[in-house]
Amino acid sequence: MSPLIGSERIYALMQCIPGLSSKQCEICVRDSLRDYQNCCNGFMGGTIRKPVCYFLWDGYAYFGAFNDTPSAPTQESQPGPILSPPTPPPLTTGAIVGIVVSTVIFVVLVILGLFIWKKKQSYKTLKPQTDDDMTSPQSLQFDFGTIEAATDGFSRNNKLGQGGFGEVYKGTLLDGTEVAVKRLLRNSGQGTQEFKNEVVIVAKLQHKNLVRLLGFCVEGDEQILVYDKFFFFLKSSSNVDPTKKSQLDWKSRYNIIGGITRGLLYLHQDSRLTIIHRDIKASNILLDEHINPKIADFGMARNFRVDQTEDMTGRVVGTFSYMPPEYVTHGQYSTKSDVYSFGVLVLEIVCGKKNSSFYQVDDSGGNLVTHAWRLWNNESPLDTIDPAIGESYEKDEVIRCIHIGLFSFQDLQCKTATSRQSKVSLICGFVSAQQRCGDSLFFRPNSTYDTNRRLVLSTLASNVSSRDGYYNVSVGEGPGRIYVLGLCIPGADPTACSDCIQPASVTLLDKCPNQTNSWNWRADKTLCFVRYSNRWFFNQIDLEPNQAEFLNLDITGDLAEYNRTWEGLMSRVISAASSTTPGSLAGRHYAASTAPLSGFRTIYALMQCIPGISSVDCNACLQANVRSYQGCCWGKQGGSIRRPVCFFRFDPYPYLEAFDDIASSPPPQISQDLQPTTSPPHPPPDGKAISTGVIVVIVVSAVIFVALVALVLVVLKRRQSYKTLKLETDDDITRPHSLQIDFKTIEAATNKFSRSNKVGQGGFGEVYKGKLPNGAEVAVKRLSRNSGQGTQEFRNEVVVLAKLQHRNLVRLLGFCVEGDEQILVYEFVPNKSLDYFLFDPIKRRQLDWTRRYNVIRGVARGILYLHQDSRLTIIHRDLKASNILLDNDMNPKIADFGMARIFGMEQTRANTSKIAGTFGYMAPEYAMHGRFSMKSDVYSFGVLVLEIISGKINSSFNQTDGSASNLVTHAWRLWRKGSALELVDSSYRDSYQRNEVTRCIHIALLCVQEDPGDRPTMSKIILLLTSSTVTLQVPHAPGFFFRSSRDQDLEAEGSDSFGKPIACSINDASVTELDPR
Repeated sequence: MSPLIGSERIYALMQCIPGLSSKQCEICVRDSLRDYQNCCNGFMGGTIRKPVCYFLWDGYAYFGAFNDTPSAPTQESQPGPILSPPTPPPLTTGAIVGIVVSTVIFVVLVILGLFIWKKKQSYKTLKPQTDDDMTSPQSLQFDFGTIEAATDGFSRNNKLGQGGFGEVYKGTLLDGTEVAVKRLLRNSGQGTQEFKNEVVIVAKLQHKNLVRLLGFCVEGDEQILVYDKFFFFLKSSSNVDPTKKSQLDWKSRYNIIGGITRGLLYLHQDSRLTIIHRDIKASNILLDEHINPKIADFGMARNFRVDQTEDMTGRVVGTFSYMPPEYVTHGQYSTKSDVYSFGVLVLEIVCGKKNSSFYQVDDSGGNLVTHAWRLWNNESPLDTIDPAIGESYEKDEVIRCIHIGLFSFQDLQCKTATSRQSKVSLICGFVSAQQRCGDSLFFRPNSTYDTNRRLVLSTLASNVSSRDGYYNVSVGEGPGRIYVLGLCIPGADPTACSDCIQPASVTLLDKCPNQTNSWNWRADKTLCFVRYSNRWFFNQIDLEPNQAEFLNLDITGDLAEYNRTWEGLMSRVISAASSTTPGSLAGRHYAASTAPLSGFRTIYALMQCIPGISSVDCNACLQANVRSYQGCCWGKQGGSIRRPVCFFRFDPYPYLEAFDDIASSPPPQISQDLQPTTSPPHPPPDGKAISTGVIVVIVVSAVIFVALVALVLVVLKRRQSYKTLKLETDDDITRPHSLQIDFKTIEAATNKFSRSNKVGQGGFGEVYKGKLPNGAEVAVKRLSRNSGQGTQEFRNEVVVLAKLQHRNLVRLLGFCVEGDEQILVYEFVPNKSLDYFLFDPIKRRQLDWTRRYNVIRGVARGILYLHQDSRLTIIHRDLKASNILLDNDMNPKIADFGMARIFGMEQTRANTSKIAGTFGYMAPEYAMHGRFSMKSDVYSFGVLVLEIISGKINSSFNQTDGSASNLVTHAWRLWRKGSALELVDSSYRDSYQRNEVTRCIHIALLCVQEDPGDRPTMSKIILLLTSSTVTLQVPHAPGFFFRSSRDQDLEAEGSDSFGKPIACSINDASVTELDPR
């Protein structure tokens, strides 16, 4: 420390790591001084940290480092005569400075206090609506204090896990709601954009297999997401922790695979937004208390337009082992990118092993995909299954899941490359090298040399692991003498070292049955090397033969930057591995280091030579490796060169646990000596007096200047701390009260409900076309005062539709309740309703079979979402052709939820005394007894399918001969006679797929069965519609089947019983089972 004028002091501390030389320490410290002067000169105190040295100075003592440190000598002021002036002296410059500084500090403190008070006032605690799960991002915002209290100050006892984004805590809100709190780490690679992306996207989604966002917080540096509670990470429950694997039996795993499938299908196909997740992996699958999966972490997700199928990016993000080749290599992503990741995840769930860290004992497979593919080709796929599952699994289900997993990789191009004196085999994106057997000298089996070889290699693993990872020995005499060397990475765990050496030795014994000189570099949890020979080689340099491997991923981004960084890293690692500088690794010839690239990318490099060779020979061997790689495989993102005495590998991700304690920043640059700088001496007081007026002017000017600066800082700080997320104009998920639109806006949008804007009329009221002030075209549904439907139905539709988001459901944009007016505002669907086309003799021609089949499938997907995939189980209760709207492309949208009912989690059916709906579509048990369930909607769907196929209305259908009074009866009679295709509408009779139409009639008849238990679920219906390989049950006579006298006669004759199943021959087309290639 050194004293200044008065009582002030400067305290300075510097330190280097002990391994540095004095010259290197001086260079690092001087470099730190220069860095401080360049960035922070003029501030009181500061610190510079580097990998090998530290520098800190301040205006006060710290760390207890200065208790015994004497002050640096300073010049003592000369004593002078003591005068007693009769009057006070005039103000000096120093006094003026003191006054100004004091005033400025006072003003700054006042402004700071006002800012803090204002901040507390503006952050009002939000009361989340516990019964309303669909909210707009603004309404989701929590203040930090609420979240801090919920997690008990982010207590370690509440910590659930940690990922790339940050830490996850469990918490309880003030209203008792249990939540999961995800807190962004300040040094996380994911920033504000990913945070905003997750909030905006998850707020637009509503599916039981997607994580539910309850809120978020943005205050200062804090960025926090609040989710619905969950109980497990799939990663910790199945893929890593052996004790937790047993909790996941095959039934649970199969349910997880099915749930993830439904969640991805919703993102890709059923949501109004086509969303690519881009980071599907085990750690992003959360499990609730019932082990149901929920896809999480949408920070990397991207929205696609309606007609968009793929996109490109210059910034590749995600997890390496789950990325498809076209994404990693070219930045190209699509829905198929998520399919690839899903395939990897399915194999991990089946096998209980991670793809990226999978290793075969026999060195035959470098990753899980390769391993599963080989077992499939060997017709032994069940060898893939996790032993923790035991024997309690369905064989066909497991094989089918493995089949699907492998089929997800089919877009991958597998290649084979050959380099000089080495063969590189690439299997589905992974390069796997084999051991190197000598090809010049051989020994006789069972000879002395063979006996000694087996003896030494059988005990090599224990000898290497017990001797700090290095062991060499020679055994025998004369022709039977053998020289053996075993090696692991310095500091490797002894168990990991032994587990690597043992299979490497076994591989040499099996694959090199009579070669006298063979070696094997093996990468398995750690790096190890085994070599044997009939000649001394422990200190000899052998550069041939060599093996080359490369990762089949091309370098992306700035190639000049990549090449510059790569070459610098290689130079540093070669120097470190061949260095003779004393230290803990002296003579071990090993080094591992990293180099950062732009876009959160990093290069990881590792090099090693056998310890016996000289530093010069090690340097020469490693230089040869780098040149070989540049010659054979330049332009790839990873690779490896192996020689008999040295190893080299680099990759875009860490491996072999070799980089856990290595910083990614480059070492300090050597620079010229920094000449010490000194501050100019303080000028002595000049003794000149300054008038009071001048002092006032100085103080006032300083105060005004500081106030203006503080005001600017406050404004900037507010903008930074209140990072209110800007919503896109197409934000379609909002709370019901935020959907409210005033009557004047609607009146103006419809030109005062002009008759020229009227587009239709139904039981609810009239429907008008309108245009909102933002230009959006809408459909305005105005409740008639004499309508049979009232306030309850109106409110029901608003509440239900506000909670749903699916492309086959109509989208509610807003509503109005003013006086007697009750109005609903929807997205405008230009093609009106299905009945407008279906039952019109002219317009029905616009509906060919392809469009009708698309409508059937779209309605089925919408109902499946209501029944199974939404977080709420919803029974529509009024499915009919007039409640199916058609968009520009004739895609169906289910509308009119006024009669809909929401079921509880475990509820399967309900009763009502008020029968509402449309006769002809009602299920028998609902029309006669008031019982309704999901099977009620299934019945209505079956009637609708028959109407779509025939172009006739069920309730008003009459046969000219009076033999059938409804469409269901007519369809059943045609089916019973084996002439079901007579039901087909004549407007498309010459252009349809016979097997598709017949299958749809079959499904419809199953849906209208009298007993609800005989009707299929909507998930089964989707399967039947999309797969022609699934066998359909034979239908019985349907509900509301009206028997004629002729039917009674047939029953009396016993020719056919209408209560028994009747088969109908379906001439299905041949089906080809797809096999992965």
